[in-house]
Formats: sequence, C-alpha cells, structure tokens
Amino acid sequence: FIRGRVWPELPFLPKPEQLSRPPQYVSDILVGLYFDRLHYTFPVIFKPHFMDKYSRMLRVGNVPGATQDKEFLMVFFAVCACASSLLPSTSERGFPGIEYYEKALLLHYASPGQASWENVQCLALLAMCAAGWNTLTRSWTLAGQAVRSAMDIGLHLSNRYVRKFPLRDRQGHLPTLL
Repeated sequence: FIRGRVWPELPFLPKPEQLSRPPQYVSDILVGLYFDRLHYTFPVIFKPHFMDKYSRMLRVGNVPGATQDKEFLMVFFAVCACASSLLPSTSERGFPGIEYYEKALLLHYASPGQASWENVQCLALLAMCAAGWNTLTRSWTLAGQAVRSAMDIGLHLSNRYVRKFPLRDRQGHLPTLL
C-alpha cells in the first residue's frame, strides 16, 4: 500500500459547480420539511452542523470561482431528495425528488474513494429515500454501503476508542448518525 494515494477524479462526472441547486425558497422548504418530518425518525445528520454549512452555501451562492463543498453538497442533495418524496409528485419519471437523488449519487461517485462522514450520511439518506419509493433492493444496497462506510471510519467503535472525531457538539458528545 502506498500512503496518501487517493482515488483519482473521474473525468466524466460533473463538478459540483456544474450541478444546479434549487432556488433558495425551494431548498428552504425542503430542508425545513426534512427536519420537521423525517429527521426525528432517523437522525442521520447533526442539525446544527448541517444548518451552519447550509447557510454558508447560501452565502457563497453561485459566485463564479467560489469553491463548492462537494461533501456537503452530496448530503444537501440527499436531504432534498428525501424531503421531495413527501411532496405531491410532478415528475414524469414517477419518483419525486429523483433529480436530487441523482445529483447526490453523482457527487458520491465523484468523492475521493475514501469513506467520510458525508459519504455515510449521503448513503443512509439515499437508502431512506429509496425505501420511501418502495425500491427496497436499492434501499438495502445503499444501507449496506452506508454501514460499511461507517465501519471504515470507525463509527462502530465505542466513544472511548475514537481518538479524533470532527463533529462533537459543545458538550463534547458525538452526534447520532446510524
């Protein structure tokens, strides 16, 4: 094994800047809907951390040359996909929010090939979304990937054994993930 070797960028996948986001009023509705209706059932993301990154994303907006947080965007699109499934369907393709689901999946595939918090969150949210669409085989596949990614970064270990964790709250507690 060669230390520091990372997965190369896949040239045919779009860059985060190339993926259009919903208008702010739509994303505000979807994020609010997610936290009001789904988050309490299966708390995959740490709300204060998500909302902080969400407000930063809105401040940066679509400024040319601004760096997009690819990892956050993958989670953001997965949240939008989950929340969209609660709205009446207007999609001819039959799955409300499929465009957000696809964008989250594209960003997941474009990730550097290493498990991360955001990869686990994205996969878990997409599994929830697929289950809501009654595509259970896809949901189980995504859930399995989420669990394996979580284990890869050590989330299956007790707090005592995890030395450095990036998302502790003010009291030093780990957020609920899976």
